[in-house]
Amino acid sequence: MHHGNCHKAYDLGKSERATYPLHTGEYKLREGAERLKSILRGLDEVQHYIARGDRHWWASGCCSSDKHIWLRRLPPTIAYRLGYEALPGLLALPADGASVAVVHSLRPKIEARCEDLVDKLELARIIMSRNIGLEYYRLRNGDSTLKPLIEEAIGIFDMALSPLGATLHSRGTVRNSSAYSS
Repeated sequence: MHHGNCHKAYDLGKSERATYPLHTGEYKLREGAERLKSILRGLDEVQHYIARGDRHWWASGCCSSDKHIWLRRLPPTIAYRLGYEALPGLLALPADGASVAVVHSLRPKIEARCEDLVDKLELARIIMSRNIGLEYYRLRNGDSTLKPLIEEAIGIFDMALSPLGATLHSRGTVRNSSAYSS
């Protein structure tokens, strides 16, 4: 999808969404969170594959021979999704019944978290573009550069849903969002 710089991917997501504004936001935020959870499950599958060392394998849109391409494309893909879904979804929540005042007070926090995460994603992209072997090493040893970044992105979508009173937890359960109101 988006193979370049994470900042450009984020800006592209924002500009493409401006062309097709959202009428409501809850569905897009939930859809974005689910997409990120799917990516997280795919990363778990890649991690299990690398740890086991199987010869042939396919899961979540990549196979054993192209996992390096999939891993390298994740940071700009996530950055794009933040620009395309997170903030626009938040701003469309009043159509879903959220308070306009709460949405507007949350906007700078969501925007700052998105921009901070895009910086982290860009650093991960640079590191992996230079040496994907480092990510393989981390995955083989039960760690990942990408996993906490994906979880942080899910948290942004979670926080954006908080004006509605319930959010999706990172692995899919619905919970009270009062902790995200601050």
